[in-house]
Amino acid sequence: MNTQTNMTASIAAAFWVLAGCAADDATNSMQRQSVLNIVKQAAMAQINRDETAWNALTTPNGVWYVQSIDSDWQSTLSYETAQSKFSKPTSVQPGTVEHYWNEQIMLDGPVASFWAPYARQVGEEVKECGTVSATLVKIDSTWRVASSTRTKRSFLCQEYRASALKLNSLL
Repeated sequence: MNTQTNMTASIAAAFWVLAGCAADDATNSMQRQSVLNIVKQAAMAQINRDETAWNALTTPNGVWYVQSIDSDWQSTLSYETAQSKFSKPTSVQPGTVEHYWNEQIMLDGPVASFWAPYARQVGEEVKECGTVSATLVKIDSTWRVASSTRTKRSFLCQEYRASALKLNSLL
């Protein structure tokens, strides 16, 4: 092979590699958005007490942990299974909206991890805040939430949300 042929082959190989990376980036971006959408939909299904939507968005044997923190920084761990999620009354008020920011989503084939600070708001008042993490699995080409763990507190939430938004605007 001559130098020009080698150079042409090298350029063609580099193009294929870059095209593959661009396709991977686009696929990963779509997958990340899909994971974020599923997490948001599952939160809304829980808030709205929509068991049908919840079952479509989660795995049947999932576990949901909540680490509640009181104003003295004492904590209590509780958990629910998919079967018990809707069998008890909820403390979530109608009109509640859950906000996330600075989301971190990691993908590894059919497994995804989600982590973000969150705040639950009713009208202008932040009622609950903390961080939420979730593990999702892909079943039949569809992302489903397999488990979730969150910290939950009802104090300093206005300050938490305001400082997080200020920080986010600086990034």
